[in-house]
Amino acid sequence: MKIAIVQLLTIVISIYLLSGCTNGKNNDFKIAKVSPAKIEINGDLSEYLQVVNGDYEIVDDFGGKLSIKVKAIKALPESELNNDIKIYASILGENGVPISGTGVFEMLKSSKEKVIFLLKRGSGEEVIELESDTTQYKGAKHGSRAKTFVVSSLLSKTNDSGNYNTSFDNENTGIYYAAIDKVFFYNTPDFTSKRKAYLIKGTDEI
Repeated sequence: MKIAIVQLLTIVISIYLLSGCTNGKNNDFKIAKVSPAKIEINGDLSEYLQVVNGDYEIVDDFGGKLSIKVKAIKALPESELNNDIKIYASILGENGVPISGTGVFEMLKSSKEKVIFLLKRGSGEEVIELESDTTQYKGAKHGSRAKTFVVSSLLSKTNDSGNYNTSFDNENTGIYYAAIDKVFFYNTPDFTSKRKAYLIKGTDEI
């Protein structure tokens, strides 16, 4: 009889502990629901890809994670498929303006092959994953404000030296250097907002 009571108490305690762990985990993964402000994708792939309209979730798991479905409109020329393909998302609030501090959600490398597959075929749909920097998006801070998102794209073409048309920060100093002769600045994390200002390679000239 005593053994049966001990076994029953052990089962009850185990269920309680498991329930507590599960609830704690759910609290860590704060979710925000967002939808595309527009299905068009800005930038270099605007004629080739679009976002499938619907509701999506941003999960706060050591940074924001956003999975979206994209659809191919037509095939990308084969000569362009060798370029580095980048897809970004910016999170917007109720006023349609990017939420300060959320950072830019960038497509994970694991999703790049899916996008290339779509661009080769020129048809079909695939779910791709985008992720923000761990120091940026925070569900507790930004989740209730996140309402919509916009997606931008970029084909980084290589130059003769094999470098990409981009800028980089060697040691996270906040100082960026041009990998090619001229790199332009942008007003927002959106490649359609290019400014006249630019950075010259090897100098501090702007």
